[in-house]
Amino acid sequence: MHKVTKTVQNIFIIFKELISKMAAAGDEFYGWRTLLNNHSISRYLRKQTDSGASKEQSKDAKSLICIQSSDLFIWSASERCILHCNLKALATDQAQTESESVKARSHTFGVDGSSVQSCTFQKLFPVEISSSEVESISINKSGSHILLYGARIIRIIELPRRWGKNAVFEGGKESISCKTIRMGDEMLTRGQSLRILQVSWHPGSKTNSHVAVLTSNNRFCVYSILDAEQPISSVLISAGDGALDASPSKNFVGAALGEVAVAFDFSTPITLKGRQRALSGSTGLGGKVVSPIEVWPVYCVRGNGAVMLTSYLFHVWPRPVNLLVQGPLIMYPPADDNYGSVPEPTLYVIETAVLELCLSVPQLDDLSVTEDEFMCPVMLRKDANSPDRYHCSHAAGVHSVALPWLSSVQQYFLGELLECVVEHVMCTKPLFSCPTSPVLGLDVVTDPQLGATLIILSSDLEFTVLPIGLQYQVTSPSRSARSAANSTQTSISLQQVASRQPFKTQLEQILHRKSSVPILKSGTNAELSQRDMFQLLSRVTSVLREEYIHKQDHARQELHTRVSMLQQLKSHQLQDIESLLASRN
Repeated sequence: MHKVTKTVQNIFIIFKELISKMAAAGDEFYGWRTLLNNHSISRYLRKQTDSGASKEQSKDAKSLICIQSSDLFIWSASERCILHCNLKALATDQAQTESESVKARSHTFGVDGSSVQSCTFQKLFPVEISSSEVESISINKSGSHILLYGARIIRIIELPRRWGKNAVFEGGKESISCKTIRMGDEMLTRGQSLRILQVSWHPGSKTNSHVAVLTSNNRFCVYSILDAEQPISSVLISAGDGALDASPSKNFVGAALGEVAVAFDFSTPITLKGRQRALSGSTGLGGKVVSPIEVWPVYCVRGNGAVMLTSYLFHVWPRPVNLLVQGPLIMYPPADDNYGSVPEPTLYVIETAVLELCLSVPQLDDLSVTEDEFMCPVMLRKDANSPDRYHCSHAAGVHSVALPWLSSVQQYFLGELLECVVEHVMCTKPLFSCPTSPVLGLDVVTDPQLGATLIILSSDLEFTVLPIGLQYQVTSPSRSARSAANSTQTSISLQQVASRQPFKTQLEQILHRKSSVPILKSGTNAELSQRDMFQLLSRVTSVLREEYIHKQDHARQELHTRVSMLQQLKSHQLQDIESLLASRN
């Protein structure tokens, strides 16, 4: 009887655990994460915007923040410098606030209690920087250099030494001049129309000193910061023999046809085994064995969606090595929707016997259906805490995409049971009529003490700090367990499978949301009409009703049903106990 009563109590404890999990996430969010917008570095950024010192912002998303462990770096376009602060100081001072709340005064806090004197920020000024606009910053793995790049600029900033409290730069100086390395200036000077499309640190560099560059003339180059003027490797991303950089007109034609590479990414390295080669002039009996070579495949995507494959190797050869370019890679299944829909060409025959091939004229009815479509560049950021999660920032907000099947690609392609998890984290363009509010920066905190945290810098220079991974961590184990049960025991009914699962897992599956309400973060200049506000309110209310209230009602009904079943089981067990006692007497 006591066991049955304890089981009934555990049911309510399970439900409380689900609520406490969300509450714990909320308490964690309302800890150090809320102090970032009150930090002096945030107030400084907003002050620069209010004073009008900053230039007019573009409509495309940027990546002006980067994080390594607990260090936050922000590019200030107004002062042409990097702002740095330590996020651990926020958490430390928050703990000091709670422990010293009984004191009337504290040397750590100001008069109003909102600003923390020990949590100051530092300005890292490059010794040499041009007036070109910076679009992205990133830090290497060792934390020794920061990469800045834009359409016409590539700079490497060498970070100064650290010492003192919280390991700040040069003991905590407010302004520090940093050594700057100019990269690719000769290439940019030769081509006035040349543009930098993407720059990133090479993941295979053992010294964290190699940079990969993709330019608008279809060139993929690798530079070393030790000799940043000339690339140590350059590959033309083209399957043909013609060089696009030979004529500027070919660049425009190739870009219009989508034959220019627009982005790249590295794959995992491949080790090539060495072969035994005979020495020159030898009889063939003797020879030497070439050591294994580590090759890094590079996937380059073109504007038309085709993917090209090249490679790069960190190996010293007596002569240059011509790296082959393969592609376009075949896409499976070869469906039309994988490449996008292309209008059928129309052939016009003119009286002068001139043939002209042009596209069919679109209909006005088709345009009226897709008038709310919004297209903008998307910046992809890998999550350092999880290898199968990515964060996408664009002019309309932020999305997080988790791919749980990456660890088991073979099983995924055979069964196709696991689905990707897409979360709409933040929306900066809730309606088509709203003005564009691009995301200026996005990165992930990897420090274990601070927890997995997503930091987003919006167009109004406000930080949105969110704990990440809750939805993905909850849903993926249950889905994997469910898919394993379906694949191994297809003959068992769903009710039998559900009965074998823990009741907590069943509740998590019931409360799982297919869609969520993102954080609305539109620009300060957004003006919505009464109709737009009603449309937005109706959409949010519908999602809350279908994905939250209805599923919570379903979970409540399941709890009520389980309690009723256990009460009946309790009564039957009490009757059995009474019958056993009667038979013993």
